[in-house]
Amino acid sequence: MFIPISYRHQPLSGSDSTGEVSAGFIVLLGPVIFATIVEAKGSGQHKFALEAAGIEVSVRLDSNADVDTGRLKLGDTLCCLRLSTSGYKEDLCLILKAVDTTLIAYERVGYLEHNSEILDQNWFQSTDGDVEVRIV
Repeated sequence: MFIPISYRHQPLSGSDSTGEVSAGFIVLLGPVIFATIVEAKGSGQHKFALEAAGIEVSVRLDSNADVDTGRLKLGDTLCCLRLSTSGYKEDLCLILKAVDTTLIAYERVGYLEHNSEILDQNWFQSTDGDVEVRIV
């Protein structure tokens, strides 16, 4: 299962259609859950996790320094967008931080991979269908 791309926009900075992009966004449509960033329990390889509905899942932040610099704070609420479920029963989810609540726009701050059955039973069973998410 993969989620569809709903819309994308990428203005070019010049006339070359294969050249540099000056700005852009993509709109993805898929199930989401909002979760809190916490310090990962135990001594695993990941320093941080997301917690929602009583379940903690390790997360790979794009940069752990985001927490050190204050860009991300423990206790922040992040959006977890489910991108795909593989034949190996693993989900891939993007971890997104809101950057503009008026446009409902997000930026990527990490990703997670976790057992599909656990996420189905605990995180995505009660979602109200797919949500459009604008990533800038």
